[in-house]
Amino acid sequence: MKWQAVTVAAVAALGADSALTTALGTDGDGDVPIYPEGANAPVFYPSVRYRLVSYNEYEMQGRAVLQFDVLTRGETKNRTIQLRLYAVLHSETRRQFASVDCETRFDDMRKISHDESGIVRYAMDFVFEATRDR
Repeated sequence: MKWQAVTVAAVAALGADSALTTALGTDGDGDVPIYPEGANAPVFYPSVRYRLVSYNEYEMQGRAVLQFDVLTRGETKNRTIQLRLYAVLHSETRRQFASVDCETRFDDMRKISHDESGIVRYAMDFVFEATRDR
């Protein structure tokens, strides 16, 4: 399915951004803490969780919404990570993700309460719209 491949490519682009990886640091295993939502991953802050919220596919075009949850122990660190996500994923021009030409744009952001005291969690939605399949 093309949107899952686009998701993997978008996450790879985040992992390749040195400013983002510096802001996130590494988890206990030495990996950058960018995980799929629901993954059996250690609890680590700061971290980014992602999921494919919705998608539709047409013969030549389609659209998907990817949600990225930023979890940190403070507003300042959260804002730094938010800005990096925006810089990497939002674009005024078409780009390729997994051989799908996409227009990508920031759509929405909201603060979400978290079970653990002191954790700041924001959800950011990005729309990926296919302009042409290859």
